[in-house]
Amino acid sequence: MGYYFKVKVSDGGENGAISATQTWYLKVVPGNTAPVITSSPVTVATEDQAYSYQLVVEDAEDQNNGADLTFALSDGPAGMTVSSTGLIQWTPTENGTTVRTQSVQVSVADGGEQDVAPAVQAFDITVTPVNDAPAFIGSPSTSAIEGSTYTYALQVTDSDDANNGTDLTFSLTSAPAGMTISSTGVISWTAPANVTSASVEAMVADGGENGAATASLSWTISVDAVNDAPIITSVAPTMATEDSPYTYQIAVTDPDDANNGTDLTFTLVTAPEGMTVSATGAIAWTPVGDEGTVDVTIEVADGGENGVQRQSELHYCCYCS
Repeated sequence: MGYYFKVKVSDGGENGAISATQTWYLKVVPGNTAPVITSSPVTVATEDQAYSYQLVVEDAEDQNNGADLTFALSDGPAGMTVSSTGLIQWTPTENGTTVRTQSVQVSVADGGEQDVAPAVQAFDITVTPVNDAPAFIGSPSTSAIEGSTYTYALQVTDSDDANNGTDLTFSLTSAPAGMTISSTGVISWTAPANVTSASVEAMVADGGENGAATASLSWTISVDAVNDAPIITSVAPTMATEDSPYTYQIAVTDPDDANNGTDLTFTLVTAPEGMTVSATGAIAWTPVGDEGTVDVTIEVADGGENGVQRQSELHYCCYCS
């Protein structure tokens, strides 16, 4: 763009003098116009949900093509970005249960020709919290000992709620008989005899606000067996007749061993002469001599780990009815 100019000068024409003229072209170079942000910012966001705001810019000399204009965030939360075409994006992170405000300042420059300052827009975003689901952390104990108490305190993280016995609700969705869980997530159980393993599934919930899901944790407990002592459950007959066979079958219970002539060992610790006990606990004896009383002590053991003794007084006579 330009203009042509022509100037003529004369002095009145005395003595035949002629006029003088001059012509020239003036080129007009336009100055740089600062960019202007014309859009209104998005000032609300929700925790854990994507926030976006597309800046709209007017600039007489430059286009928003990702090259002519330069966008920058001079203030903003961690994780917020602005693209080369002015798209602001951010996902608000967990931050408790209260509404919070986040300050943002964005600028756009077109190269700064002729010292034109960038355009700046500052605004605040109000972030509304949502309920965050609880989550289990840590690894549960996976071993127990038969007859001993197994305990494990579940570890939970939840930015909205405290494990105070009220905010969170613990439950066992799968567990062996006798296992319990407290209001703060402490699991207790005493492994019974003959149980080698147990499957457990625990669940924690915080009320489910905003559709927050429950968390579950599953694991298997291996039970280390201990030897259980045999128990004599029968009562010995205490009367016998001279010269007549006396018999008594010892009855034994043992969760670990069977009375099969091998697993258990029967012994007469104290007994009269001639009394015997078989491999399965059958006592046999024929009293001889005068009437009297003898002490009998029997022992049954299940391999040496544990043993039990039973003592009785046996009276025998010439004739008993």
